[in-house]
Amino acid sequence: MRTPLSEWVVSMVAIVTLFVRPVVLQASCDETYFLHTTGEVDYLTSPYYPSMYPPLQSCSYLILVEPGHRIRIAFDSFDLERGSGAVDCSYDRVQIYDGETEASPRLGTWCGQVPPPTILSTHSELLVQFTSDGSIQETGFSATVRMVNYSHVDQRPTPEGPPACHNDLPSYSGFFQSPGFPEIYDNDIDCVYVINPNNVYARAQLRFLSFDLEPSYSCIYDYVEVRDGPNPGAPVLGRYCGGPGNAPPDMIESRAGGSLYVIFHTDYSERFTGFRAEYIDASVGFPSVDDVGQRGTRFVCDGTIVTTAKAGLLVSHDDALSTPYPVNRQCNVTIRGDRQNERVFINVVDSDLSPQPAGQCGFIGDFLSIDTNPVTWLCGRDRGHFVIDSNRATLRFSSDALANPSANGFKVVYTVFYEDPFGCDEGYFMCSNGRCIIDEVVCDGVNHCGDESDEWSESCQGGTSYWWITVVIFLSTSFPCIYLLP
Repeated sequence: MRTPLSEWVVSMVAIVTLFVRPVVLQASCDETYFLHTTGEVDYLTSPYYPSMYPPLQSCSYLILVEPGHRIRIAFDSFDLERGSGAVDCSYDRVQIYDGETEASPRLGTWCGQVPPPTILSTHSELLVQFTSDGSIQETGFSATVRMVNYSHVDQRPTPEGPPACHNDLPSYSGFFQSPGFPEIYDNDIDCVYVINPNNVYARAQLRFLSFDLEPSYSCIYDYVEVRDGPNPGAPVLGRYCGGPGNAPPDMIESRAGGSLYVIFHTDYSERFTGFRAEYIDASVGFPSVDDVGQRGTRFVCDGTIVTTAKAGLLVSHDDALSTPYPVNRQCNVTIRGDRQNERVFINVVDSDLSPQPAGQCGFIGDFLSIDTNPVTWLCGRDRGHFVIDSNRATLRFSSDALANPSANGFKVVYTVFYEDPFGCDEGYFMCSNGRCIIDEVVCDGVNHCGDESDEWSESCQGGTSYWWITVVIFLSTSFPCIYLLP
């Protein structure tokens, strides 16, 4: 019996489908560029730009110029697959090295739609590497490469915005802030703050006292970017913005030297209050928080402060409880959590304000207020613990023009917490009352849980977290069964 032709065709197709493996197109992209004259220009692109680049690529572009000259590279177009977090580029990425090989100092890693800044090489070699994984492809990048004199310096743009956008900060300590802070910042701002402490042998430390930027995935809209060095080609230490997981750490320290290069960028859309930051020579270090809340972020109550730190110490002035607080001081502090189920615990550790007549606290004289429901007003020696049933809390401090040499201000500790019947996330401590607080503040001498369990000796010795366990017992005629349910 003959097999019909149609069945043979089906069989052949099945065999081809079974044995022919898919082929990934491998572009030829390992290239070397030689530039010989000052001002000479060349162009560098990802494979098949402006079409989609292929998956599973590993490309190296080595750029060489004449000795005694430098390389200037500027990205005209940049669109790669985004990473999984604010500073993650584990999928597709561009990496730039200040030399001929991967052993040279790495200037940074970039992905998504935020291009590298214009970069000047230190010497006459620069290595650019492009890597793509097997999943999402985008259009890639295009860059202009130019040979420049060794003394070449890019002129900083002169924006239409405020001149505070370009600051050199040479002293060993100080403060800086976004333009207009604490008012809403403008759209389309690009500001630079270069921290260069006087001691060239020391490192620089940076912390944000207030931070309120537009939330975005991978911080592609409004952001603060910190680089480990004095110029835009220095390695990226982090990019920060609003939203869960995007806030800056409690402190940032330079690694390669004594300088930090801070970029503040805003786009054309939403606007927030911005930031206020403090820097200092690391050999000096930031002031200690005395004996209270030493592992939280410290704020001096002056002006407007917006913070996303999970715990902190708020003081009336630098020498709180030791010297009289200033007159005519107005302060508004907003604490913002990034989870919908978070709440704020406020512990007024000590308070020494001017006393007020009965019923007059908050209407005349000096006072501290907390936006509980209804509002809590504190004067004189008033203290207490308060819980805000929201992930946002506001404290206000006001002093009038009358000095009181015997009143020495206040110290307030706040803690952002949440409750989860299934336990706390990694990096959190579970209090005996079920609250989850960050590990860093456990056993720092302050009641952050509200029930003191974060200061119990067993918590300090072993970092014990408390878990609720339900015991279910099934009885039968033969033997009982016991189940532990977390």
